[in-house]
Amino acid sequence: MIPLNIFPVLSSSEKPIQKPETKTSPNSSPKKLDHRIVMTRRLFRQALTELLRQKPLQGITVKELCQKAGVNRGTFYSHYTDIFALMEQIEREVSEELSQALEEFTSRNPESSPVSVYASILQFFRNNSDICVVLLSDYGDRSFVEKLFQTGRESCIAVYGNMYPNASREQLDLFYSFISSGCIGLLRYWIDTGMTLSEETLAKGLEHLVGGAQQYLKETEKDRKQGL
Repeated sequence: MIPLNIFPVLSSSEKPIQKPETKTSPNSSPKKLDHRIVMTRRLFRQALTELLRQKPLQGITVKELCQKAGVNRGTFYSHYTDIFALMEQIEREVSEELSQALEEFTSRNPESSPVSVYASILQFFRNNSDICVVLLSDYGDRSFVEKLFQTGRESCIAVYGNMYPNASREQLDLFYSFISSGCIGLLRYWIDTGMTLSEETLAKGLEHLVGGAQQYLKETEKDRKQGL
């Protein structure tokens, strides 16, 4: 949920996975959930993410999901219509949490240090490390990755566009593409090393790395002022 979103741009040849249209159960997103429902959905999420490390979503059956979760199929169908409905709920929850973290980023004082905001967004990735590992794998849902990427893009460009009003949209896009690619590498490193680094340590490093990339916007803005 990094404001400089970690997910890379999809090339035109990489088409998002087309998912069948599904409809979640009317009781899939109540405002307040019973503890047993929360625990059951947590088991389904854990089972699904474990299976997604081995095969694509289309290859997972309700039967094997329930076996992995230790929950009967009747319970599954009382919550979801199919596997895709479960994945859609997980994606919706992740998107909502990321959006909340991005609000803090876009509302901060541009002159203030972004370390605390970066740290809170890195905390989001730690809290959702199970699904983030899957999204970064070969079986990740590219359509969802693309949506997260677009969320991060607009938030980032809005912030840096205000900081550098003379920078063109093309320059801001180049800046974002560069830092997003760097951030995905950083996140993969963090996950691969067991997330041993604290969010604060990683956030400080990210601040310096992004600060270096900002030099590009400073220079291009100066050139535009001078009419170059």
